[in-house]
Amino acid sequence: MKTIFITLLLSIATLILYSQNQYYTMPQCNNDTLKYIEKNYEQNKARYIGKTLQVLLDESELKFEEFIPAKFSPWVRDKSLIGKLELISFPIYYSIYMYDIYIYIDAPYTLTWEAAMDLEGDESEPWGPKYYNFYKGIKIKDIYIYKEKDGHRIENYTRP
Repeated sequence: MKTIFITLLLSIATLILYSQNQYYTMPQCNNDTLKYIEKNYEQNKARYIGKTLQVLLDESELKFEEFIPAKFSPWVRDKSLIGKLELISFPIYYSIYMYDIYIYIDAPYTLTWEAAMDLEGDESEPWGPKYYNFYKGIKIKDIYIYKEKDGHRIENYTRP
């Protein structure tokens, strides 16, 4: 009896863990870009925490065109981080909505703001292979989704 109970308990725990880290395809999200972002990068962000940006990008069905690198503030407590990249964001526009996927970089902080700006060149250049190769090795610390509707921030919003 104990064996059956333990087996059942382990099975339930495995199902819960699997469902929390499941990848959702665009068709599973009814081809709704915003629902896809919420399912994969907001509700299931644990799937990517601790992995490289390459894992997220290679798995993603989104077409990233814009990206915005951001550096640590000069007021950061650890002054050795000044001049290093803190995050990279990918804004996604969908009808009257804008979702910005903030990907926070984890240690070691090897990418510098200066190197990112040297690479950038033309500001209007879309996300492409040279940026992918530059950023792909960063380790993901956290993911946050900033949401706007008609230019106004919306909180606690989830697609129906």
